This record gives sequence, C-alpha cells and structure tokens, in this order.
Amino acid sequence: MAESIVESSTEAVLNVAKTERIRVLHVDDDQAFLKVAKQCLEMQGEIDVDTASSVYEASEKLEKTDYDAIVCDYQMPGKDGLEFLKELRANGNTVPFIVFTGKGREEIAVKALNLGADQYVDKHGDPETVYCELAHNIKTASGNKKAEDVKRRSEERYRTLLESISDSVYVLDREWRHVIVNEAAANFTRTPREKLLGNKLTDLFPGVEKTPFFAAFKRVMETRKPETVSGKYVFEDGREGWCEVHVYPVPEGILCISTDIASRKKTEEELRNSEERLSILFELAPDAYYLNDLRGNFIDGNKAAEEVTGYTKNELIGKSFLKLKLLARSQALKAAKLLAMNALGKPTGPDEFVLNRKDGAQVPVEIRTHPVKIKGKTLVLGIARDITIRKKDEQAILENQQKFEGLFRHNPEAAVYLGLDFKVLDVNPRFCELFGYSEKEVEGKHINEVVVPEDMIEEAETLDKDAKKGHASRDTVRKRKGGSLVHVSISATPVTIEGRLFGYVGVYKDITDLKNAGEHLKEINKKLEVTNEKLHVVGGLTRHDVRNKLSAVTGNAYLLRRKLTEDPKALEQLADMEAAVRLVEQIFEFARNYEKLGVEQLACMDVGKAVDGAVSLFSDLKGVKIVNECEGLTALADSLLSQLSTI
Repeated sequence: MAESIVESSTEAVLNVAKTERIRVLHVDDDQAFLKVAKQCLEMQGEIDVDTASSVYEASEKLEKTDYDAIVCDYQMPGKDGLEFLKELRANGNTVPFIVFTGKGREEIAVKALNLGADQYVDKHGDPETVYCELAHNIKTASGNKKAEDVKRRSEERYRTLLESISDSVYVLDREWRHVIVNEAAANFTRTPREKLLGNKLTDLFPGVEKTPFFAAFKRVMETRKPETVSGKYVFEDGREGWCEVHVYPVPEGILCISTDIASRKKTEEELRNSEERLSILFELAPDAYYLNDLRGNFIDGNKAAEEVTGYTKNELIGKSFLKLKLLARSQALKAAKLLAMNALGKPTGPDEFVLNRKDGAQVPVEIRTHPVKIKGKTLVLGIARDITIRKKDEQAILENQQKFEGLFRHNPEAAVYLGLDFKVLDVNPRFCELFGYSEKEVEGKHINEVVVPEDMIEEAETLDKDAKKGHASRDTVRKRKGGSLVHVSISATPVTIEGRLFGYVGVYKDITDLKNAGEHLKEINKKLEVTNEKLHVVGGLTRHDVRNKLSAVTGNAYLLRRKLTEDPKALEQLADMEAAVRLVEQIFEFARNYEKLGVEQLACMDVGKAVDGAVSLFSDLKGVKIVNECEGLTALADSLLSQLSTI
C-alpha cells in the first residue's frame, strides 16, 4: 500500500516538474559572466535565473526565497563555493547544488561531490553544449528533489493513515517477527508495541500455531495468494471474541488486517450475500480491487483501483473497460476470454495487462479474477496489482544480460564463461580462433581438460582456487586443439548477482609476440655486454701503451729544458709540448670515466669541491675570475661529474 502511494505521488511530481518553471540561484563573482549565463540558461526553457555575486549575497537571498537549485562557482572572494555548500548541508538545506567552474579542477569536483553536491559542470567550452548540459543537470536534480520530497510526505501520510485505522494492522516477516504494528494492534493484544516489534508471533502468543489464523498465515506465506480467515480467539488473560483477518503477501512476508467481528457475528449470515462485506477489504487492500458483471461493466472499486486507472469510482461505475478504453484492442480480446471463463465459474490469473490510464500514461498490471455469487448473481471480483517496479527490474536484468552478452561475444580477447564446477558454459569467437575448437567441442567440458597441458594441471587448479577467492591473473602457457602451446595472460573473476555466485569468466590474451620480443631483447643485451667488455679491454690497453709513449715525450722534454736554459723560445715550445701531453692524458682519463657511465655505482658528491678541483687544473686562467657558488651542494652522481666540471 505504501509503495503504490509513493509511486503514484512520485509520478505526479515528475509530471508537474515538466511544466513548472525551475527557480535557479546562480552564484559567481564575475558580473558579466552572470549576465550572459542567465540569458543562456533561460533560453533552455522552463528555467528562471536569479544571480548573486558572492556567497554572502546568496545567503541573504536564500533567507527570503526558496530556490529549486543552486549553480555556484568554486573560487570566489571571501567564502568559496565549497564552503558555501558545506554550510548549506550543515544547516540541513538539501537544495540541489551544482558546481559550475573551469577545467583543471577535478579535485574540486571530488570534494564537492563528497560534501553533497549533485553535479559538477565545466563552464568552459562550446556555449550550446555547456548550457544544454547545465540545464539538463538542473532539471534532473530539481525533479529528483521534488520526487524525494513527495515520497517523504507520502510515507508520512502512510504512517498517519496506518495509525488512524481502527483495525489491527501488522506485518510479519518470513520468520514470523513483527516488523510493522499499529497502535490498534497493540491495544487489541494488550501488549506494548515495543514488545511486539522484532519479536516472533509464536513466542509472544503460545498456541497460536494451532489456530486457523496461523494456518492461513502459512498458506499465504507459501502461495503468495491473499486470504481472509475468521474465527474465535482466546487470549492468555481469558478474553474471548471473534475476529476476521485479511492476509496479503507483501515483500517482507505477509500483511495482516485484523477486524474484531464479535459485534457483527450475529448478522454474518445476512452480510454473507451483501456487497457491503467487500467494502472493508476493498478500501484497505494494497492492490486495486474491483467488481464487475460478466459484460465487463464496473460495479465497484477501491481507492487503489482509482489510483491505478486515474478514474474516480463514479467515473468507473456503470462503464465497461471497453468503453473507457482501459485496454488496447488486442488485450481487450484477451480480457473477454477471461470473462467467459468466469461465467463458467473458473478463476483466472495471474495475467499481465497494460492499463491505459485516464491521463494517457500506461501502467503494467497483474490481474487475477474470481467468480463470486452475490444475491444469487454471478459477478467477478478482480484484483489488479501494479507491477511497474517489477517490470523495470526485469528490464534492467534483461539489459544487463544483453550488455554482458555483447561484451562477452565481441571481446577482442578469448573469453570463456564457466559454471560453478568450472565446466564450459559458453565461449566467444576469439576463444575458438585462439585455441582451434568449436563451441560444441568444448561445451560441458572442464576448462582444464580443454586448454591445460598435462604437466601444468596443478598450476591450473591453483588458479581455479584463486578465482574462487576473487580476481586472479597469471602469465602462463596453454595448449591448442592440435597440441601446440601458446603463451597467454589469463584473468579470471567470479560472476555474482546480488551476492549470489553464478560462475566465472576467464579471459586469455595471446602474449606470444611479447614473449618473443623479450627473448630477442635478452639476446641483444648479451651481445652488447660482450661488445662493451671488448671495448673496455681494448681501451685499457690502448691508454696504457699511449701513456707510456707520452711519459717518454715528457721525459725528453725535461732533459731538453735542462740543456736549453738559455733559450727562452725553446723553453716556451717545450712548455706547450708538455701542456699538450697533459691534455691528452685528461682526454684518456675522460674516456676511462665515460666507460663507467651506467655501470659505476652512484654516490653523493660535493659539487663545490668538484668545481674547485677542476679550477686547480688550469695553471693560467689568463685573468678570468672563477666564482664557485656550489659550496655545500651535493649531488647523486658518478665520477663523470668532475669531468663535466673540468669542461
């Protein structure tokens, strides 16, 4: 009953939201931008925009006016947009809040959403795209907020209605615990409501299992078909009486509406053939109850019937479903056949129909009919249950199945769907292509029997165990139909729906090329190591031999300097020769250090000292002043650092 009230109220709000104008407060510190944005938004239709250039101005306007949504920039003088949002939510203001700011603020979007923002929209870009998206988000958020408000008010009205009912109303779950109890039920049993709630019927009232009431409860719990049972009751305090209990299946378990009929027990025979006996059942039933004759003309209907059809009881009575066009022509023929069965005294249903409401909307319903005798005349009692939510759930399940099927079939990698026993239920075309099997060849076989080499069964069983715990992956080898092996990367994951495990999905990626590339790279690296070693040996030998020759040159220069002490020109030339030799030695030292590049272990080196050492190598700076500002600076480097400093 509560669900039908909330559903109809929510639908009404969404319909109203399509026509009512939406009041929006736009907060931004750029007045020129506010002016342009206001025009662009209002061009989208159904939106009226008020502006504020700061959070303080926005707060003042919120005290005077109710808005359907707030659009706010993030970075503003004083309080920013997130501080404004946090303040609103702390004060219990749930108005939809959309952050409208520039790119590069993804972290702001995350913070805003965590603080309770409804959307984040980038203000930069093509104006038509930006404001179309912003208007869509405003309309969606505003409509959702109105629907939530109506749903909340509907639930409050439902609770008020529940307490206003004079009959005892209670809901029992499948363990016979009381999950809903109205005050009338607590008064009737003379038990505090808090003692009833959460406790089992069988524990609170010993012996209840032997009553006709409990038998009816069990039948309704099992068959999910409503029943009405009446009988005598005896409480522990000795009170006796008669009551009539209407029992309905609900998602939690059963809904029981118990009426004390002690005062009307004497007149039960008179009421048996009277239509009045249906009035209580009609008005309190959560489903649409109606009476019609064998021609389909309505005789009576309850509130739920009015809600599901959109017609008042007066508009329904005396008219047939054909005249009201409640059903499409094809379904009207189906309904006529059911009436023919009722005329033969046979109940029907459940049968699914789509009702055309008075407002033009369509509502899927499940209808059951029962032929009844009232004053000797055969009438039809119909029960129509709104199954909109169930249909949406079924459609969602179907769409998910189609998505899964599409992803599975068109996956560019080989995929297999396995049962709980790891036997193949389905494979995609890429699987057949990679392993060389047809679907029929592998269907029903254990996956390890199909693609695992005999010497790797243990490894495959370990992978299966990992998949049972959650996602599992591994690079390994599997066999094709002909026996050849292929390198693959396997990913396996369990498939669960609403917490229930249905099987596993495995994906095989062919990594043969990757493996080959890796082996080729290893061969190249080995060749490079050999080449480097040869160059190192040759370089060392060359430097050794040349340095010996250079030592001979510097020795001869020394001897000549001793002999030519009186010849300045010759001494100058000898000095140039020695300088050239030192430069050659430095080049050799650089070559030796360069060979260590990428091989030598890095260490922390004092850059200032390295520079000072480099400067000391120059005997004549020729007037150049060297300023070393690297004192105390350290760097992670190898010995080449000193060579760079020298250069």
